[in-house]
Amino acid sequence: MAEKAIVNESERKERVSMLLRSTDEYINKGNLEKALEVIRNVYQYDIKNMYARAFEERILAMIVDRDKEQYRKQVDERTRTIQHEIETKTQIEVNKKLKEYYKQWEDEAKRRESQEKQELELELKAKEAALIERHAEQEKNYQTLLIENRERTEDVHVTQDIDELKRNHEIHIEKIKNEYTRRIEEVEQQSEENEKVFSSRELLRFRWRSIEVYKSLLMALDDYKIESDELYRSIRGILDISEEESVEVERAVKLDSYIQALRQALGHGKIEPEEQQILENLRTHYGISDAEHKGLIKQVKADLGIADDNALILLIDDSPDILMFCSYALRKTYKNVKIAVSVDAALGVIAEEMPALIICDVMMPDISGFQFHENIMNGMYGSDIRNVPFMFMSACSDDYMKMIANKQGVAKYLAKPTTKEALENAVKEMLTGTENLG
Repeated sequence: MAEKAIVNESERKERVSMLLRSTDEYINKGNLEKALEVIRNVYQYDIKNMYARAFEERILAMIVDRDKEQYRKQVDERTRTIQHEIETKTQIEVNKKLKEYYKQWEDEAKRRESQEKQELELELKAKEAALIERHAEQEKNYQTLLIENRERTEDVHVTQDIDELKRNHEIHIEKIKNEYTRRIEEVEQQSEENEKVFSSRELLRFRWRSIEVYKSLLMALDDYKIESDELYRSIRGILDISEEESVEVERAVKLDSYIQALRQALGHGKIEPEEQQILENLRTHYGISDAEHKGLIKQVKADLGIADDNALILLIDDSPDILMFCSYALRKTYKNVKIAVSVDAALGVIAEEMPALIICDVMMPDISGFQFHENIMNGMYGSDIRNVPFMFMSACSDDYMKMIANKQGVAKYLAKPTTKEALENAVKEMLTGTENLG
């Protein structure tokens, strides 16, 4: 309800002062909406009151800050809830996968153990049957011997000690029993050794599977952007992963993730500034060194068929015009192009840094390109340079010259004069390993 009009000036000032004090009290109590309502009543008595305007601006700013803080707390709380739900879900999935894995491993171990026991029982039965058959044969021979001896005694009336013959037979039977016992012990010992070997193999297989499971879980957690040391420790404890194994696997996962990021960034051939910043952040997060980064860049480019723009390309030609044209054409794509007017000058460049590609003229004043390549392949300049891709570029482009190049194993022969596009395509093919002879 509107305040009653006040004519008296002193009463108006008193009412304004009272409203200002009430506003300050509401602010101190944290009731900003009520403070805003009260301060706006001042304008009924003094529309230009500077204190009221300052109070109003201050209250509005405080309300905005309070709402921002409440929203931030709500977001933080929701984030923690989602994070907890993801970690809980991940832990459940981990336990589920581990149970399935252990069940499979246990079933496989039981199956193998049962199979080996069956094979062992069959082997023991076969050996036992062989020994019984041998014993029966010996008994048969003994009875035959007794009959023959009895007949011989009746025919020739020779006295022979039958008891001695029986003793010999008993001794022989005892030897057979001992042999049977020894064979059984050997089979049992061999069975124990086989079980130890089986257990050792199963343990190695178990360790390998545990490490693979740990690696897959780390990759999943990395995809979810979950960084929980407690969860990691729990997984390592469940899988019995040692500290050394954990460091090795985590490093492999980081490198794999970085390689995937590089493949995505290089998918269209060039890394954009935004992608470059993302890669820099990943390098810092994963602890990728400069040397590792360069090596991975080279590896990914090779996999994607992209020429390495940092590769050293060595041009050898006795014509300054050809060197100028080729170096100008290539330096728009490749940062490291060096030239040499002779083989001797080229060897000086090679001594400082091994090139990734050599482009050489055939007819030169000191030695020919063919002779230079032959010297390389014969190891005259060391073993490392033999693996460097080599390409001829010459005005002599007839079939005979190309045949000589092919016999030397040179993958590319470019005719002069050439175009910028033909030169770039040939260099790209050589650096990415997609070249064809001819």
